[in-house]
Amino acid sequence: KTNVDIATIELFLENLGVDKYNSVEKEKEDYIDTEEEQNGKNNFKYTINGSSQQYAKRILAAKLVEEYIKRNPDLSPKQVVNNWKSLGNIVLAKDAIAKFGGNAIRHLFLSTYYRSPINFTEQAITTSVNEVKKYETIYRKLEAKKQLNSLSLSTNLDEGIYNAFMEHLLNDLNVSNAFTELEKTVKSANVLLRKNDIDLEEFSKVYNTFNKLISIIGFSFDELKITEEDKELYSKYMDARKNKDFETSDKYRPLLIEKGII
Repeated sequence: KTNVDIATIELFLENLGVDKYNSVEKEKEDYIDTEEEQNGKNNFKYTINGSSQQYAKRILAAKLVEEYIKRNPDLSPKQVVNNWKSLGNIVLAKDAIAKFGGNAIRHLFLSTYYRSPINFTEQAITTSVNEVKKYETIYRKLEAKKQLNSLSLSTNLDEGIYNAFMEHLLNDLNVSNAFTELEKTVKSANVLLRKNDIDLEEFSKVYNTFNKLISIIGFSFDELKITEEDKELYSKYMDARKNKDFETSDKYRPLLIEKGII
């Protein structure tokens, strides 16, 4: 959703000569390669300036920019960007990163097959923001458990998940499937984090695998540093829970959640 005036956009498209074209014969064209379009769910194609070339909606914006540049050869790249930005058609990378964070933008890009255009919508970026928050929460909880319990971990990985993750990346950079392996690690982490007893080797594998996959993807989270005060607060919280003093534990819980410890 944008604050763009619809009438302004319609006038802009009219000036470019954009006509809607509904193909009766579903021709198989090289640039129509999404499953949705192949299945005939979106049969509309568009022409620009009455040309015989027809474009799917997903690539229309890029073609409109090309046409705009052709029609205005004297405009500098900066002027072209400013003109389109005024209609809400362009989001600068620095603005997107400042608003949503670098990790979310990276997730959005990686979630889209690299041969396909990126659909930068409010829904898509919101999904990426939420996914990254989930990964950061797991990172902080694993790190907190390690530090609070002064765990000395092995360097072992879950080889099955790691190898599958790498195979997906080597298969024409299939990041979407690679993310499914990361999700398996997140699920394992949540199971371990709910346990009071710690299986050191199992925890080591989940901790190391999660951080390894996150590093390969390129996510970067602020380092979590547990202080002695944090350890004391956590100890009081755990003692209260052990003694079933839930009134006291409920006082400590919000403080620990705020610190990202539990």
